[in-house]
Amino acid sequence: MKINILTSFCVISLLITLPIKVLAEDDLIDPIMYGDKQFVILKSTTSYQEALKFAQKAAKQLNLKLDLRDLSENKDIGLSYSKSELEEGGFPFYVHRGRWDDGSYVSIEYSSAFKGFREGLYMVVGTSGGVKSKPIMEALKQARKYYPDAYAKTAPVYFGCMH
Repeated sequence: MKINILTSFCVISLLITLPIKVLAEDDLIDPIMYGDKQFVILKSTTSYQEALKFAQKAAKQLNLKLDLRDLSENKDIGLSYSKSELEEGGFPFYVHRGRWDDGSYVSIEYSSAFKGFREGLYMVVGTSGGVKSKPIMEALKQARKYYPDAYAKTAPVYFGCMH
């Protein structure tokens, strides 16, 4: 009888803990740590220099601030903050737009950092914010006057801690 009770306890414990492990592995907890943001993308290119020239022109044409956020091209991860901005051993490091810096300004972002985006592209972004929000829709309409290929794309943005 002891074996049956012990066996039953082990089987029940396994059945209870198995779904918890699967939940963690499948990132089903993500909705707590992520929120959807939308980005108005003016241009995508594999060349940082091309993206930079385009961003400078677009900022003037759209009458928006150019904010490169102290990022520069990095051969290892696409974009990075400078070594002087980071703590010892933290270089290279890049956090894409959308966590705390929504609004209408021109920046260059690296597509590989966004979940669901084609990798390896420097994107010129004109606006970021809530999905289908008024600022996004107005910015997209304005951008398409000059850049008919401009589009809005949604991506999950991580809001958790980054140590």
